[in-house]
Amino acid sequence: MSENQDPDELEIEDPTPMMEVWRKDADEFGIPFEVQKGLMFLTAIELRVSYQTKSVKEWIGFTRTLSSKISESAPHIPKDEGVAYSWGDISALLTEFAKRFVGDGFSPRSFMPASLGAGQTFKIEGKPYSVLDAGWAWDGNSRLPDCLCEETWLMADWDEVMTSLCAQIGKAIHMNLEGAYLAGFLFFERQYRADQEATQQIAQIVSGMMPPKFMWFRHMLNFEAEMAGQGNPMAKVLDCFLRGIPDEAPLLYRLVTFLSDQLHYEAPGKKKQRIWDASLTDFAYVVSSQRNWFTGNAVAYWSDYGAQPPEGYTSDHQGVPELIEYLREKEWDTPEGRPETHRDAMGVLGQQIEARWGYRIFDDTEALTPADNWTRRACILHACVSNSVLNPDWNNVS
Repeated sequence: MSENQDPDELEIEDPTPMMEVWRKDADEFGIPFEVQKGLMFLTAIELRVSYQTKSVKEWIGFTRTLSSKISESAPHIPKDEGVAYSWGDISALLTEFAKRFVGDGFSPRSFMPASLGAGQTFKIEGKPYSVLDAGWAWDGNSRLPDCLCEETWLMADWDEVMTSLCAQIGKAIHMNLEGAYLAGFLFFERQYRADQEATQQIAQIVSGMMPPKFMWFRHMLNFEAEMAGQGNPMAKVLDCFLRGIPDEAPLLYRLVTFLSDQLHYEAPGKKKQRIWDASLTDFAYVVSSQRNWFTGNAVAYWSDYGAQPPEGYTSDHQGVPELIEYLREKEWDTPEGRPETHRDAMGVLGQQIEARWGYRIFDDTEALTPADNWTRRACILHACVSNSVLNPDWNNVS
């Protein structure tokens, strides 16, 4: 909570079980409260376009998992709920976000004739509109990170952009998390009335640019609250980091998650605290030192520890050629030969991660939240496993 934060904004009257899980995970991730509000606001906007249902009743049932205040009868957001936010500030931020990311591909319609004064209305397609419903507009003043552009594609770039965007939206919301959630729906409806295409485009971009530490807070809604609250937070970030890989390369997913569990836990639920407390440099050293995880028999070692082969395979060996092909298709740049020192292997690891994801894992000047740390650990695990599959000698220092 910031120094100027109103303590009342933290309180939620009768929060739903899922809201309790949401708040608990956000706090454990180390996400500042202002950023949480912005993320909650954008979650509601994203739900309006991504969660497709057969009926309004089904949609209401899903959205009520985070707020019981959403009404089953119109209007679905009760009067005077979710209205304490600065519409203009948020609209300008999201317009800049879309214009700078999409470029000329984002061209919102303008519905504000100069001849109309404030409070007057005009008609579009037979529906009354207020001049206040001006769609999307940007004054040209940049408030988002310089890395935001059409070429933004590294995970570190959109991590920085989305964190900044959520923080600034959160500052424009003068309510608690539940209020921010309701405001997201109200904001979407207002913008959608004026410009359906651009509003939907913004919502889709927002959804697609969520970094792993934020992605979980949409993914969790697919579970019951009790199940969503289980598991350790780092595993949740890792799973979101590996999004798509369970289907594309099930063996890679299995190897990365299994290695993570073996390193972080002595037994189910019992942490290896030394590993959890390790710096990123120390963690990278530990992971890259695991030469025994991959031998001349590729990944047969995993079966010795009771891990089952991927679905559809009778042994680990069947999945290895496909995994090698997958990594090559993804243009994974694996070091050739054997390094002379472990310092050399660590240097290669740092270069790989910065080139592929944009994170500088050995930059000790960064003030990382727990979730930021876990994201970088996910990069280290993925990189070391990929290297070892393609070249078992990449870290075999002589």
